[in-house]
Amino acid sequence: MAEKIKVAVIGLGSCGLATLKNLREAGFNVVGFESNSYVGGLWQYDEDPQKTTVLKSTIANLSKQAGGFTDYPFSNDVPDFPTAAQTAEYLRSYATHFNLMPYTRLSTKINRISRADDGWKLEIQTVGEKTIQSEVFDKIAVCVGLQVQKPKIPAIKGAESFTGRAIHSNAYKRPEDWKDKRVVVVGLGNTGPDTAVDLIGHASDIWLSHRKGNAVFSRRNPKGKPGDHVLSLRLLKLGGLLNKTFPNFSQKASLIGMKKMQSRSWNVPDEWNLGPFELPTRKTPTMNEDLVPALHAGKMQLKSGLFGIDGSTLFFTDGSSLDNIDGIIFCTGFRSDYSVFDPEVDPTKDTRKDWDSLTGANGRPLPRLYQGIFSVDFPESLAFLGTSPFTPQACLNYDISSAAVAQVWLGNSTLPSEQEMNKHIDTQHEVVCNIARTGDLANTNLRNNWDWLKWCDDAAGLVAATTKNGIGKNNALPWPMLKKEMAYFARVTKRVPAPTDTGSVQSDSFKQSVPEGTRRNVVIMGRKTWESIPPKFRPLKDRTNIVISTQQRSQLGPMPDDVIVASDIISGLKTLESLARDGQALPVGRAFVIGGSSIYKTALELPQTRSILLTRIQKDFDCDSFFPTLEGAGSAWHRRSQKELRDFVQEDVAEGPISEGEGTEATSFEFQLYQRD
Repeated sequence: MAEKIKVAVIGLGSCGLATLKNLREAGFNVVGFESNSYVGGLWQYDEDPQKTTVLKSTIANLSKQAGGFTDYPFSNDVPDFPTAAQTAEYLRSYATHFNLMPYTRLSTKINRISRADDGWKLEIQTVGEKTIQSEVFDKIAVCVGLQVQKPKIPAIKGAESFTGRAIHSNAYKRPEDWKDKRVVVVGLGNTGPDTAVDLIGHASDIWLSHRKGNAVFSRRNPKGKPGDHVLSLRLLKLGGLLNKTFPNFSQKASLIGMKKMQSRSWNVPDEWNLGPFELPTRKTPTMNEDLVPALHAGKMQLKSGLFGIDGSTLFFTDGSSLDNIDGIIFCTGFRSDYSVFDPEVDPTKDTRKDWDSLTGANGRPLPRLYQGIFSVDFPESLAFLGTSPFTPQACLNYDISSAAVAQVWLGNSTLPSEQEMNKHIDTQHEVVCNIARTGDLANTNLRNNWDWLKWCDDAAGLVAATTKNGIGKNNALPWPMLKKEMAYFARVTKRVPAPTDTGSVQSDSFKQSVPEGTRRNVVIMGRKTWESIPPKFRPLKDRTNIVISTQQRSQLGPMPDDVIVASDIISGLKTLESLARDGQALPVGRAFVIGGSSIYKTALELPQTRSILLTRIQKDFDCDSFFPTLEGAGSAWHRRSQKELRDFVQEDVAEGPISEGEGTEATSFEFQLYQRD
C-alpha cells in the first residue's frame, strides 16, 4: 500500500510544495525537506548572501492567472503581476490550505544521497548543528531548482586585479549598499535589468553590459492586459508542430513576431544594439517595464560585453572603457550541481562525450533524465521536478508533472522500457546539442511541452443528477430520455484531448485532438449500470468499457471479450495498462466513472479523481440512488466557471439551462464542472 512507502521531497519552493501535496494525496508517506527556515524557496526574500532569492522589488513575470496553481488561485486583491512578497505569502497560504506544514522539516540540509539496499540513504543535518544523521527512504523527489545550483561567473581577463567589489547576483540584496557607487551590471537576461533598475536612485552611475542584446518585452500588451493571457498550451503546440514541419519558416516567423511585440511596447533605438534577436531556445527574453524608460531618461546606460579589467578600469568588446568603477554585479546565471549524489547515482555520469566542448554547454551538466524527470537507472524511485523550461503556466507544470510521478509510482501509469527511455533521451539530447553546437542555449532541458506532459491523464467522473442529487430509480434513469444530454455524454467520453490542451475550443476541427487510434478513453461502471444499458448499445462504442463487480466474469452472463471485469477501479485500470503494454489494447486517454452510486462514492475517495462533469437535472424525480453531496462547509469540491468547463470538454457548452420536451413534460438541465481543491 502507498501509505507504507516512504518518500522524501527535497526542496519546498513552489515545485516542492506541489509535489508534497500530490504525493500525499496519492497516499504516500511523504516528508518534505527544506534547508531554509521557511517554505516558498527563492520567492522569500532573504538577506543571506549565500542564498539565492528574489529582490524586494521583484515582480513576477507571469500573471497571477497564468502563474498560480489551478486548484488554489491567487486572491482577488492581488494585482495581475504579484510582488515577491505577495508570491511568498501565496505559497505559504498554499501550504497551509493543503495542510502540508505538518509534513515538512525546515532548516534541514541534505548533504549526501546514496543507495541503501533497495532504498535511498539521506545524510541529514539540521542547520546550525554539527550532528549528521542518516535516514532511509523508498523514493526521492528532487525539487530544489536554483537551491542546488552554483553561481556562474565568466572568466574575465585581469579580474583578479579589480580594486572594487565584484559579486554574483545571488549576493546582491540591498541597493543601499551601493550608494553613490559607479556600478556595472553584467547580463541582459531578467536578473540583470531587474538589478540595474533596482540601483536607480542609489548608485551614482549605472551601466548594463551585454554581449548580444536581447528582446525586451512588457508584461502587459498595449491594451494594458497581461500579455500571457493570449498564450495557451494549444498555441504552443501549434507553434511546435509548425516548427517541426517548417522549421526555417517557423523560426523566421517567431523572430518577426518578437520584433513586433517589442515595437508595440516602446521605441528601441538601433544604436542600443539590442538586436538582432535570438530565439527563446537560445536566450530567454527580458520582461521589464522600467528598463527602456530608464535608458531613455539617462538613468542608466548600455555597454557591450565586458572584455577585461585593470584595477578600476573596465574594457569592453567595442573598444570602449570605463574608469573608476566601484562595483561589478555579475547576473550571469547558475550551474546545476549534482555533487550531493554519490557518483553511481549521479544522473550526469553518462553525459555524451562531446557535450562539454559545445559552445552552448557553457559549463553546465547535461543529465540523462527521461522526460527531464525520471532517472533512467532508478525510474521507480528517483525523480527530478521543476527542471523543465518556460511554459505559459509554471505552477501548472509543477502540479501536473508531480501528479504524473505519483501515478507512475503508484503503478497506475507506466514508463517505457529502459531501452526506449534511453532512445528518447538520445533523441532529445541531439536536439539540445544541435542548438548548443552553433551558439547559446537557453535551457539544457529544452523540450516540446505537449510531449513532456503526455502521461498526465486525468481520471474524471461523469454524472447526471437532480437538484437533490438523485441519479436513479429501480436501476434506471428516473427522467425521460434527454437526447441532447446523451449526445453530450457520448461526445465528451469519446473525445481524447491532447494532454496539454488548456485553452477553450471554438472549432469542430479540434474536437479530436490526438491521432485516431493512438489512445482511447475509458468508461468505468458498476454491474447495475452496465445492465441498465440497452444490449444493442453495449459495450459503449469507441471507448474501453470496464465493469466493476464482486462477481466473477462467468457469473455476469454474456460479456464481450473486450470488456474488462475487475473488482475495483484501480485493478481495472491496471489490467488495461497491462494489456496496453502487451499491445492488446490502446493506452488510456481519459477515464470516466459513469455510475452507479457506490462506484461514484469510491471514485470520489480516490486521489486520482480530480474532476466531475455533472449534468444538473433542474427538476426533482423520485429516486432511490443518489450522488454524494458536493457543496457545503468543508467540501473539497468546487464548481468551476463556464469557460473552465469549455476548456475541459473541448467544445462550446451552452450558458445556463437547456430544455427538452414540451409543456409539463419539459425537463431543464445544465452542464457543470466541479474540481477538487
